[in-house]
Amino acid sequence: SKFKRLKRGHREDRDRNEARGIDDIFSDDEEMADTDGRTYGREPRAYADEFADFIEEDEFPDEEREAMRDAAEVRRPGRGYVDPLRMQSGLDESAQEDMMAAFGDGTEYDWALQLQEEGDENQEGLDKPLELKDVFEPSQLADRMLTEADNIIRNTDVPERYQIARQPFREMELSDEEMNARMQEETHWISNFLLPKKRLDRDLVEPFREVVGHVLRFMNVEELEIPFILHNRKDYLIHEERVPLSPNPNDPDAPQHEIKASRLLQNSDLWEIYELDLKYRAFVEKREALSRSIESIR
Repeated sequence: SKFKRLKRGHREDRDRNEARGIDDIFSDDEEMADTDGRTYGREPRAYADEFADFIEEDEFPDEEREAMRDAAEVRRPGRGYVDPLRMQSGLDESAQEDMMAAFGDGTEYDWALQLQEEGDENQEGLDKPLELKDVFEPSQLADRMLTEADNIIRNTDVPERYQIARQPFREMELSDEEMNARMQEETHWISNFLLPKKRLDRDLVEPFREVVGHVLRFMNVEELEIPFILHNRKDYLIHEERVPLSPNPNDPDAPQHEIKASRLLQNSDLWEIYELDLKYRAFVEKREALSRSIESIR
């Protein structure tokens, strides 16, 4: 039958190949290379015939055989196909295999490169300066007042009490004229809160407002603490008045005026002014926000 002849032919070819010598094998390869030079990119005929005799084909229906033929045509490289790797290196497949066996494919030392990268990362970590947050927990830094916010407070030339109390409010960026107008308005606003408690004489109302204005300027412009004002700016808390004296005919050199001093603000009054100043800041910000809203509606 057909398959028996194929098997018998295959055995005869194998016996004939075994009988050939080494020199004949190389001579045939040279001849095959010469003949294949004209059909570059196609497999040798003898190589294809050998596997064709070796494989016993199965019988398939016509439709399946046609589909398999089409799939083989798709997989088969077209005429003139050139391997891009071979085209890039200029070597054939066997030479490429020999080169890769001798020198490798370039991935043998990936482990060394990875170790180098890890070493560089560790070195970067060593070069980074050690900070307190790398040693202590956030709660410990807060207890010791070593957080970033604490550092900002220390580096800012404003009393800590003022910085913490004024955090909810915007920083005032006003010109000298705007600051003077603001101080006058705030002085009048705070004085109206304190005057009913003081029960001062009518002639001391205006001096009282002046003293309140001095205290507000010490706090908001010069950034002076309340205890510092009480001990080192106490003269501004006292109102002096020269009261004329009736002349003494028996003593022509007697003074004609008497200095009458009245302390208009006490320690508790300064702390109340401090609290009212914070309320005034909140009031001004709300007023400005409301004004901006009205302008946007217009």
